[in-house]
Amino acid sequence: MTNNYAIQVELGKTPHIFCVTDSQASFSPRRKEPNAPKLVQHGHNLIMSSGRGDIVNRVYTHLSQNDVTADTVSAQELAIALSTMFEEMGIKIQHQEDSTYFLVMGRNKDDKDKLQMYEVSIICRDIPGKPYDLIPVNHDSYGAGSGSAYVRAALERDGEMGFFATPSTALEAMYLLFLVGKKAGTDIGVNEKLQLGFISPAAVRVLRAPGVQHPSREGLNRYIESLTSIKGIISPEFAEDFYVRDRKSESDRYTAISRTLDDFYYAWETQMYRLLNRDFKANAVHTRLKSGEANIADYERAMQDRNIEVEATQPVVEAFMQGGIENIVTALRQFRTGQDAFYEAALQAGAR
Repeated sequence: MTNNYAIQVELGKTPHIFCVTDSQASFSPRRKEPNAPKLVQHGHNLIMSSGRGDIVNRVYTHLSQNDVTADTVSAQELAIALSTMFEEMGIKIQHQEDSTYFLVMGRNKDDKDKLQMYEVSIICRDIPGKPYDLIPVNHDSYGAGSGSAYVRAALERDGEMGFFATPSTALEAMYLLFLVGKKAGTDIGVNEKLQLGFISPAAVRVLRAPGVQHPSREGLNRYIESLTSIKGIISPEFAEDFYVRDRKSESDRYTAISRTLDDFYYAWETQMYRLLNRDFKANAVHTRLKSGEANIADYERAMQDRNIEVEATQPVVEAFMQGGIENIVTALRQFRTGQDAFYEAALQAGAR
């Protein structure tokens, strides 16, 4: 039970893959995990998973303990390593509903300036020796999981009405990830704690909702470094005991960074919700304009309000695309300035 979505776009002349998934994993018909890591970075690659949560955990743990993910490893090489790993680990399934899929996103093996996606799957099959598939994704978008049915229907509807267009900016791409993630949350097996990321030939980054687990200490360090450029924040000794007395300074550093990244996710999510709200209002005014119940000035005001929200959202998006703790903190301080203005307005409204 999950929702995986990825789309490849050109920003300027540079290829990017943007992707999103939820955080709910199923281990049995009666047990779920609401904070499962489904989108992880390995070298200069991203891997997104759907299917059996216990199989996903085994694979991610094994990956973190085996060096098949150096920065030079291409998407194709990692996909092949994954399918070989399944066989070495003896992973097999007995029921079709337990089929498990991994989407590998990374640089093209023959041209490092291009990107490629591969789906690697563990499926229930009667053919001896053929329980695994490796399929290149030769189109610009990808969807998998129970929640993808809701997303596909919504995108097809929007396309038929002429609303959907391929994102041409990072903000448009991240807004699409937000919309896809929230729509998929309609499915009973999908939650709205999103994990999103992007990869380009030069950069790779992931942002997770607060509370989502990390597959390993190495994975947590990689996550923090990709966002903040701060290396090795979690030492092996610190990972064993967060609260030992002689490691208080290390604990304080980790707490400061993790809470900052939690706030960064909340800032991104809040701005996306506000942008969605502006879209609802602009679309409502446009509908009234067509029926003669509103005039062009009403619509222009609605679009002006939307543009203001776009400007407020841009710093968070740019900080995610650029990375670095300085950029993240700067974006959060700008977000806080906007929040303070809302708080003051609320106080004045309450005083009337």
